[in-house]
Amino acid sequence: MIKAQFSQQAVPFASTPVLSNDQTNRLVINTLGIDSHDVVLDVACGPGLITCAIAEVAKCVTGVDITPAMIQQARQKKQNRPNMEWVIGDVEPLPFNDAQFSVVVTRYSFHHFLDPISVLGEMVRVCEPGGTIGVVDMFTSSDAGAGPEPDGTTA
Repeated sequence: MIKAQFSQQAVPFASTPVLSNDQTNRLVINTLGIDSHDVVLDVACGPGLITCAIAEVAKCVTGVDITPAMIQQARQKKQNRPNMEWVIGDVEPLPFNDAQFSVVVTRYSFHHFLDPISVLGEMVRVCEPGGTIGVVDMFTSSDAGAGPEPDGTTA
């Protein structure tokens, strides 16, 4: 079901300006301290919007996503960067070795994970000791933005 839903959203998601905002990408990269020495993993990378921005500064970056249509969109955005790799794979478990990355990031995806604590554990497992893990997501602080109540009404 997840693959089917995100396959339908791959093209629109890849072209949504708010998700590929350069200023936001730069804020994430600077906050995480990503530089030319880093080997980075982007978990649930979608169409690779931040992955491509990270590739501009990191030694190398790998984007992993369970949805082949998202990876297809990511490959189209690659812009012939030799320091990028795309992997179709699940987040539980992540298909990587222990301590393989110096930075592990996920952006706008954590709210979709069925078991976010397990995914965070996987992110820790593939991050080297002393490395950096970044979880960037959105939330609402108002009842109106939270969606329907359990009985189907809105607040």
